[in-house]
Amino acid sequence: MGKIAHLTSLHPARDPRIYEKECRSLALAGHEVHLVVPQSGSELTEEGIQLHGLGLPAGSRLKRLRAAWEKVWRKAVEIDADLYHIHDPELLPVALRLKWRGKKAIYDAHEDLPRQLRSKSWLPAGLRPLLAFAVERVEHFFASRLDAVVSPTPHLQQRFAGIARRSVQVANFTRMEQFDGPSSTLLSEAGERPPKLIYVGTLLKVRGIAEMVRAAARAGAPLHLAGNWHDPEYEAHCKSLPEWENVKFHGYIGPDKKRELLNDSRIGLVLLHPIENYLLAWPVKLFEYMAAGLPVIASDFPLWREIVEDAGCGICVNPLDEQQIVEAIQRLMQDHALCRQMGKRGRKAAREKYNWESQEKNLLQLYEELL
Repeated sequence: MGKIAHLTSLHPARDPRIYEKECRSLALAGHEVHLVVPQSGSELTEEGIQLHGLGLPAGSRLKRLRAAWEKVWRKAVEIDADLYHIHDPELLPVALRLKWRGKKAIYDAHEDLPRQLRSKSWLPAGLRPLLAFAVERVEHFFASRLDAVVSPTPHLQQRFAGIARRSVQVANFTRMEQFDGPSSTLLSEAGERPPKLIYVGTLLKVRGIAEMVRAAARAGAPLHLAGNWHDPEYEAHCKSLPEWENVKFHGYIGPDKKRELLNDSRIGLVLLHPIENYLLAWPVKLFEYMAAGLPVIASDFPLWREIVEDAGCGICVNPLDEQQIVEAIQRLMQDHALCRQMGKRGRKAAREKYNWESQEKNLLQLYEELL
């Protein structure tokens, strides 16, 4: 077993992928696991994971970045791990410095950063492709010099396959223990649950929040939203809609509350807009809905349609066509048998295929090869 340090300058201490999945799996496998996070806080150990809070300063992006490089580097050297696993592109220079010290280093590419940049509305349109190209070259430069790249989707795994020494897919599927634990008997069948719609996740324009709000009201079904707003102007816009009266807003919720809300809803919504990065991504919430036995109404992207239709667990619609969304909601709300069948099939697919337990094997095998 080895001494491992996961480093992030951006993610929260209890990040679902970093803490709940990767670090917990490594600790349970017998590794000594350290997690360095940007939030302030005393040194403590939970579930076999030693947490180190850096207290990175707020302020300008450049100021925060300089502080991140300095503080993450110092803490990484202090921990003196055998292997470092970084989770942010901005920490790639830190990873390379650790390699120069003779350490093993892994880059976890959570998102396709270059394709994200092409869809950022705050960037000048003419600058986006140039910046995306430059960022991709820089990312490839560092990734090619590390020991491995871990990524959550087939697209990213294939993108780094010709660049990195090792490119391993570790999908961000759901831990089934969240739904198959001692309280799993509380999970009722979807057709028997209250006629509510649920969306859990980041609240952004490109996540289709306004379309959900309007379509849910038109379909006569209450909508429950849980998550953080990232754009104050868009938040104000959504809350100014007449249909907002049909919404129950929960804010950010933890795993237990999420499970409670999913079990108290009939249909899960994942209606992201067709931007390039989403077309090639696997949304975590889709697999959470499936694991909870909820039928899904999802964006009609080829990659998502393949999952939904193969499992027979929901309906795919054009996320920009509110009438299609309304009709899908009404169909599932009115047909309890279909709702129940889709929920069962989705849960079966999650148990058999789309679960974290199937993915942690890839992570543990990679660590075994490197240590």
